[in-house]
Amino acid sequence: MTIYSRAFKGVTRHDFGGIPAVYAKTGKHDRFSRRLTLSKKLKAGRYRIGARCGGGNLGHTSLKVTK
Repeated sequence: MTIYSRAFKGVTRHDFGGIPAVYAKTGKHDRFSRRLTLSKKLKAGRYRIGARCGGGNLGHTSLKVTK
């Protein structure tokens, strides 16, 4: 599974379509989790996060970053 967001800039070596990305494995009942520390340089704001698996789009949500 690929999880991608501009909020991940500077903390990952991977990208999906030019957007920083991380990978996660799905477990029992198709659940997943991924821990990631965001950059201290990341500006406060709302960032979109998307996920894909097997070529299909799983949807989007947003992350609110505060300082």
